[in-house]
Amino acid sequence: MKRTFLFLAIFHIVFSAVIYAGGSGEGKVDSGGGAKRIKIVYGDWALAEDVLQPIYQKCIDSFTSKNPDIDIETFSMPYANYLDQLLIAGAVGNAPDAIRAKNEWVPQFSATGALRDTRKFIDKTIIDDYYPGALDSLTVNSDLVGLPWLNSFYILYYNKTLLAKAGITTLPRTLDELIAAAYKISSLDKDTKGNKLYGFALPASGGAMAGDGYNVMPMLWGYGGDLLDASQKVNLTNPPAIKAFTVIQKLYTDGLSPVGSSFYDLRNLFGQGVIGFFWDLGGMAASAMAQAAPDKDEFYKNLGTMVIPREKGPDGHGYLTEQSIIVFKSCGDDKMPAMGRFLAHMTGSEVLDILYKGNQGKLSSRKSVMTEVFSNVEDPIILTCVDAIKSGRYLPYSLHFMDADKLLSDALTRLAQKEDVNVVMRDTQAKIHTLYDKK
Repeated sequence: MKRTFLFLAIFHIVFSAVIYAGGSGEGKVDSGGGAKRIKIVYGDWALAEDVLQPIYQKCIDSFTSKNPDIDIETFSMPYANYLDQLLIAGAVGNAPDAIRAKNEWVPQFSATGALRDTRKFIDKTIIDDYYPGALDSLTVNSDLVGLPWLNSFYILYYNKTLLAKAGITTLPRTLDELIAAAYKISSLDKDTKGNKLYGFALPASGGAMAGDGYNVMPMLWGYGGDLLDASQKVNLTNPPAIKAFTVIQKLYTDGLSPVGSSFYDLRNLFGQGVIGFFWDLGGMAASAMAQAAPDKDEFYKNLGTMVIPREKGPDGHGYLTEQSIIVFKSCGDDKMPAMGRFLAHMTGSEVLDILYKGNQGKLSSRKSVMTEVFSNVEDPIILTCVDAIKSGRYLPYSLHFMDADKLLSDALTRLAQKEDVNVVMRDTQAKIHTLYDKK
């Protein structure tokens, strides 16, 4: 990311004003009577969205009501600007004390040297409560730079009405059966309004939307491939990978999936009832799809969910998208005990219950929290997500993961244009190789 020194200097001044005193200021505030309270500055993009702000503010308020000695000063900005501006703020030492972040961003923040270790301020019982592997992407040179907060698993949504019209009476148990069912739905051609029907949809937007590239991972994993092989080398040209990308190409060229559509475009199309199968985030995605539906009640009536299958059976590999609360070095030692309490609360069952009741479709990577919040839940989407956790996988985050995502998205566009699969994947592997493999 190329930025001029002048821009950094100007941004440093402007950003300081935006976040008030920020994380770089004094950690204690005077209550007026001489008593001192700790102030933590916390950033979250959801606080900038009118629909989400009340829900996420309630999470924060639930903490301050139990911790009257701690003030949480919130900071927000629109999601589109959030990452870039906070990367710069961290680099110049003027970040908030802590922020909500996607785990794929952590290597970028870590590369600036902006993050700090939190491990000794977090109770070991909380650390031990996390599922195996959940802390890996937040562990940097043995430092634990925050705690995983919210996650969502990818599950397979299907339109019951389209399946019935196509004569599909049994849900697919393998990827081959899924593709066969998708062909049957596509063969219906159009709905009663003349809209084209699609059997199975994958994004192919040419990189217009972050995440469109790694959306192929359930298919790649399902056929036995991966972005990185056992020796951690990029391998998109072995037989399992070529098989997966050949299947993906046929989705586009045989008309099963729209071409040129981003992930959000496909959500809208699924909500409009013209897509048979579509994998997406559990919970939250359904709410977004419903917004595009002509009739929300009818949409939910026709909505089905299942765990993504793999080549040779059910229980394939949806991927987990995780968001964490990460802590910056601007949060001094005097504030870290309070930060530890804040992290423990925000990742606990009370907050997850608030988000569940607020229809946010979020899960936790803490075992006890999942049990406490969802043990009696009958919501079929949530239950599918809980099942998906058992075989789900984490994405291979690295400093250049988002660059690799864009290259994968470019490859999908080339596949949709009927370029040779072997050539496209060889070219893509070489480009990603320069990011991951070269020292």
